[in-house]
Amino acid sequence: MQLPGAYAPPRGRLLLGLTETQVAGMVALQPVDALIGEIKRLYVRPAARRQGVGRGLLVALIEAARQAGYAALRLETLEAMHGAHALYRSLGFQEVERFRPPTGDDDRTISMALWL
Repeated sequence: MQLPGAYAPPRGRLLLGLTETQVAGMVALQPVDALIGEIKRLYVRPAARRQGVGRGLLVALIEAARQAGYAALRLETLEAMHGAHALYRSLGFQEVERFRPPTGDDDRTISMALWL
């Protein structure tokens, strides 16, 4: 994959969370259609977790999605990632019916959405 690719503005985004010395995390937004964006690739380095990096990235991405004119955001996450589920819910995301049929390991994912 060549970056930014599907994450290119004006409808996509690729955001980095930085510390003084390194990249602490990242998150991406890609368009699904004119009204829906999909959050992809949220990752925070283990040493930077539980310090607000993920929340800060998501808050910035949600605002960017609003400014880009999206009506909703969606995401998929692994069932086992309970900390991520709590973060998403604290920002208003709700579990929704799967938006893709399960394939292989995908049968252990949940889908969530946020209406903007």
